[in-house]
Amino acid sequence: MKKLSLLTAIIILAGSATSQTVTVYETLPAGYKAKEANSSHHPGWRYTNARSLTLINPRSVASRIKVVKGLRVRPNGTSYSPMVARTVSIEVAMSDKGVVTVEPYYKSWSKHYGTNRTIVMVKKTINYPAVAKMASPPHPWNKSIDLPFDKPWIRTGAATDGICIDCKFFTTTTESKYWYADADYISKFGFGYTIGTGCPTTIHYGYAGGGYLGSSTGFYSYGYTRAAGDFALAFLGMKQVKIPIPGFPGCHLWTIPALFHPQVMKTSGTSGYTGRFYWGAVQPSWVGAKVISQIVAFTTTAKVKALRANGYQIGGGRNAKQDQATLYGYAFGTRPFNPDTSGAVYYSPAVAIFGVY
Repeated sequence: MKKLSLLTAIIILAGSATSQTVTVYETLPAGYKAKEANSSHHPGWRYTNARSLTLINPRSVASRIKVVKGLRVRPNGTSYSPMVARTVSIEVAMSDKGVVTVEPYYKSWSKHYGTNRTIVMVKKTINYPAVAKMASPPHPWNKSIDLPFDKPWIRTGAATDGICIDCKFFTTTTESKYWYADADYISKFGFGYTIGTGCPTTIHYGYAGGGYLGSSTGFYSYGYTRAAGDFALAFLGMKQVKIPIPGFPGCHLWTIPALFHPQVMKTSGTSGYTGRFYWGAVQPSWVGAKVISQIVAFTTTAKVKALRANGYQIGGGRNAKQDQATLYGYAFGTRPFNPDTSGAVYYSPAVAIFGVY
């Protein structure tokens, strides 16, 4: 009886915890379940009336996505102000056959959403939560916008098919209230973003550049240790971490080193410029890869300076065709927009992160 009572208690507690915990099993695009993306997006989340057509390329669709009961949209964790609570009427449709994710992009929605567009959530009132400014992104999913489907959506497209998420946003008047969605941004010329902070002060900056096919310089890293005569080492990793460096409070490795640069640089000038660590010409196989660059330096007295890291997504270069985008339009000021009848006005290679449950 004791075992039965204990088992019963565990089941009750587990059920209680589950009912209070908001979870997603994957994201569209993939890989952001527990990681902040590198950008933000605004149509429909801040500005309404609006419509956004999110085009997600096949390589960004995880194979585990088979059944979708609803979507969640997480607030951008690096926005400068608190998010404002509001209510918006939203309709959601999805498709996964014949979805055109590759540019050129057109003002006609139907040229992109394919052949099996299905309304998965009829227009209903949706609450946007008020969210405080984030100290350490990403926001937890229980702070997200919930878009519950009327019935589960079943993925029927092939592995080579992308996914389209079509959202229409309706308000009785034109609105602009501060709320931005976390978003993934892809650039033909690569895209860098900072990770963590430097030490012993936050102005110990690291940078990366030239990360695209056809770059005249090739991919490189550089930074500032804030003093001349330091000895700097550079390395690349693939996974973002936060590993304290023993004996140096506030100093961290922000990636697990996978490749060390063979050269040691001696810093110069009062800014402690490291010079550029060249990693070589970008190869076609690198395109789309995400790497993390960091520099750690040592003073002549054996003290550590760990520069902030940089995440970098390698771009396809000037001749590459963009294959991830959001087509959108929205009302602003005296400019009207009808989500049902107006065509697309803009496009962006940034796409909102949708949590899948």
